[in-house]
Amino acid sequence: MEPEYETDFQHLERVRSFILEGEFKSALTENEMLERRSENPTGGNDNYALVIMISARTNAFLLKKIIQDQENLSRVSKNLEQKDLVIKKIRKETDTLTGKIREMNTLFKALADLELENKILQQQIRDFKAIDLEGAKIDADK
Repeated sequence: MEPEYETDFQHLERVRSFILEGEFKSALTENEMLERRSENPTGGNDNYALVIMISARTNAFLLKKIIQDQENLSRVSKNLEQKDLVIKKIRKETDTLTGKIREMNTLFKALADLELENKILQQQIRDFKAIDLEGAKIDADK
């Protein structure tokens, strides 16, 4: 293999290796070296240089897209984590408020029971007063 081809092949292998490792920025840097080489070919095969240049530019476009997608994914992931924390906080507050509502309902029930008992006692007082008044009338009539 000619030195020019071997050097290009080594760049392509490093690009491939970085991609497999998920190191897309390193792959892009390595690909840029290959692209610069293809723009200034040292050999005489223009078709080979054109193929390498097109391949390198295609790689660059795809790698930039992958890097951008990773950054977007990272932002979305952080945003989701923040929203998850907010949701957990809201759930905790909801649980607290639900407990307080239960307590209030228990108190309202107790209050309703006391109001009913109060009405019953007031009626009993009225009944006892009526009995006392009738007893006094009976005594007065004798």
